[in-house]
Amino acid sequence: MMLSSVDCFLDISIGVILCLLVVASPLVVNASPIDVKEYPGIDACSAYLPKNGTLTSVQVGIEAIALNSSTSLGDCSKEAVNWSDPLHSEKRCRTACWFQIAPSKSMTNQCVCLVDPIWMPRSEMSNEKVSSSRLLWPCQHDGDCSYNGRCRTDGRCQCSDAWKGPTCGELDLLLVDKTKLGFRQVDDHGSNISSWGAPILWDDKSKLWHGFASEIQNNCGINAWETNSRIVHITGNSPHGPFQKRKVVFPAFCHEPSVVRGPDGEWVMLFSSYRYNATGLDAVLCKSCKGGVTPEISDRCPYQLGIPKNLHHRFQQMMSTAPSPFGPWSSPIEIPQLSAGWDWNTDLTINADGSAVALIRGGTTVYASNYSDPSTWKINGDLLSSSSLLLQHKGWDGASVEDPYIWQQNGIYHALAHAFLPFYGVHAYAPIPPASFDWALYPLNWTVSGIAYDNLVHFTDGSQHAYARRERPHLVWGPSGNILALSNGVQFDGQLRSHYKDGVFTLVQPVKSFKTNRGA
Repeated sequence: MMLSSVDCFLDISIGVILCLLVVASPLVVNASPIDVKEYPGIDACSAYLPKNGTLTSVQVGIEAIALNSSTSLGDCSKEAVNWSDPLHSEKRCRTACWFQIAPSKSMTNQCVCLVDPIWMPRSEMSNEKVSSSRLLWPCQHDGDCSYNGRCRTDGRCQCSDAWKGPTCGELDLLLVDKTKLGFRQVDDHGSNISSWGAPILWDDKSKLWHGFASEIQNNCGINAWETNSRIVHITGNSPHGPFQKRKVVFPAFCHEPSVVRGPDGEWVMLFSSYRYNATGLDAVLCKSCKGGVTPEISDRCPYQLGIPKNLHHRFQQMMSTAPSPFGPWSSPIEIPQLSAGWDWNTDLTINADGSAVALIRGGTTVYASNYSDPSTWKINGDLLSSSSLLLQHKGWDGASVEDPYIWQQNGIYHALAHAFLPFYGVHAYAPIPPASFDWALYPLNWTVSGIAYDNLVHFTDGSQHAYARRERPHLVWGPSGNILALSNGVQFDGQLRSHYKDGVFTLVQPVKSFKTNRGA
């Protein structure tokens, strides 16, 4: 049997490998896929391919293989099933895409496969006609089930109750009761009071659920977040809400709190902040909002959406602790390594010995040998010292993300995050390294399993709503360590950065429960 020849090139700027396989005689793999699911009109590959001599994505590490030209999605799927790498027999095509029409003539009728397990499809663009297939191969170990289930002897994944999908990377979300939307405030006139997500934790002493939300004050929407956001304490009798506001914990400008329990039971909060003096804050606050949305720029609402650019202040990464969710909260201290000209969306998990692992915007990992000592916080792999631009792009292979949320379970770090393309939530995982691991020298390698949830929410009354935005994910954990719900900041309708339709609130959606611990 003649072997196939492979010609490859690597674009160093993003790490995408594109290989052209010249097939003399196909090599058929020993195992067959359990299933091949076809998705007409869905594009799962373009984000990782060059077009018209330019690259369409800054994603790294996804290997794309150009197969032979095809006349249909079915033919392309067969090409992908039969493909193998003569040098790496363990490689398989996991995704196949048929470019019936492509922006580049050279890509028209091209069949392409991805060998990585990532599955992040999107609707095809206006200048292309692409269809995709997902090839489901027998699992070999629990990692093939995203560590959210176990690999059965028949080669299929058996997911834990909170997860679903062929690789257990999708949250098993339940219907939402409209009387328990989460943290949904209205004023005396029925207008929305915006909030943008909240970590929600159970407190055994008070027997209440406690959340810490980013509230946009003065009845403004999310467009005014960079001036009007403050952190408020909310409580509820149910993990799904409704939640009521107790008090303001940190005034504007403070945003995107992450709250976890420390090794001695203390409450630990990280958040982005910039402390204006009273005169300075009064000058930048938006004061002309009505009906729960942000108006056009005016003298009474001069700064929004980063306009004018001279508003852009330094985002200080702050940390505060408290013995109770009711406080008192300590005077915040800065983690200067994570203070920058943008917000890092930092979320952390604290180990029993007081060390911590955190994720920031882009999916980059941060490590602290002592979470309470800011001097011990280091960027995983020391990338910050070499290039701040590289830091933004180094993180999760195949996904450009923000708003990460991290937890640990059975020797594995897990995370959710908001992806920019498609505009949904994604799940990723990374095995916890041994104690001898040098966090400053070696990067933690995350694997993105794919889309964990989308923007479409179904309600118990039979209705549904596709939110314009669904970001800031946090899981809500029960007293016994079981996942109860997913918390997000959601925007009702409109488009990103549009005026008059930027009202948001904190949605909590129930998840099928299973027993596990978020902590070590």
